[in-house]
Amino acid sequence: PFGASVKYNANNTRQLGDKITCTVGSEGLKAGDEIMNFYGDKPNWNMLCTYGFVSPNPKSQETTLEVSLDTSDKLFSAKKALLEEADLEPEEQLFNVEATKPPSLLLMGFLRIAAMDSEEELKSGKAALEGSVSEANEVKAKAALKELLQDRRQFLKQARANAQQAGEKGKETLVRKEVVEIVLSLLDSEEAAVDSLDSRLSEL
Repeated sequence: PFGASVKYNANNTRQLGDKITCTVGSEGLKAGDEIMNFYGDKPNWNMLCTYGFVSPNPKSQETTLEVSLDTSDKLFSAKKALLEEADLEPEEQLFNVEATKPPSLLLMGFLRIAAMDSEEELKSGKAALEGSVSEANEVKAKAALKELLQDRRQFLKQARANAQQAGEKGKETLVRKEVVEIVLSLLDSEEAAVDSLDSRLSEL
């Protein structure tokens, strides 16, 4: 996109005719001043797909966790109904995890419901989507989250090995060094999000 290739710090953009876009700075500028553009706090996968680079901005460090109920659980149907009421999929539900934020209420709610092991406990299922319902249940939900983070870290480790291998082969696979470096930067960003949440688990 044209706008992404222009670096500026402005508060007013005007369209002049059909082909010319004029951006007016909010402050006076003189020759030689550096002018920059802020791309926002978009997640790095979005930055990479939209602009072709990865940002070091901590708010852009994000990863995705996939969560599913155990289909062999005797309470699967009841849990499935509770989740669907909250517009959550009982299988392969995706949640975004950001480095600078705690896990979402819905992610923790999903894990709390998944950890319930009796019909009596499921009576507090709706409340679980809003917060902790018991100490024992919360311990199980946090343990499940830690396992998810470990699985994601292992996936990222394998993805890193694959990217590095592709880079080493280089000309044989027509993989450009710059592409590998960008992919590795994106993996760094995801790992930062995983590590950040993992380190804060005890505070939740």
